[in-house]
Amino acid sequence: MQMRPPRCGLFIALLLGAYQSAADGTPASAASAPTEPTPASIWAGSCSYCHERGIAAPVFGRHLQPSAIGAVVRNGLGSMPAYHPSEISDAALEKLAIWVARQPPAAPSKPASSVH
Repeated sequence: MQMRPPRCGLFIALLLGAYQSAADGTPASAASAPTEPTPASIWAGSCSYCHERGIAAPVFGRHLQPSAIGAVVRNGLGSMPAYHPSEISDAALEKLAIWVARQPPAAPSKPASSVH
């Protein structure tokens, strides 16, 4: 049985964004307003666990269309779960899909060196 990472990454990203706003002196009314997480923070919190560990297919540098990326994220595919608008807004998903589509190929991971 394959373990799935917790889906709390978006919540954490939103929480950190609110904390940062409060810490940098933003007025309380602006700090309490929800902020959209960045594509990189969404990737780190919700995507990288599988897509950077070989659990799911790598997606960087594959010349995927943002619309295709968005459709898979929203609807799921194979073992990838669907992420609903309550988990990632349409606006954040659009930015994430464009960001992923523009990423260069990931550097191949180096095999562990053997000690003799």
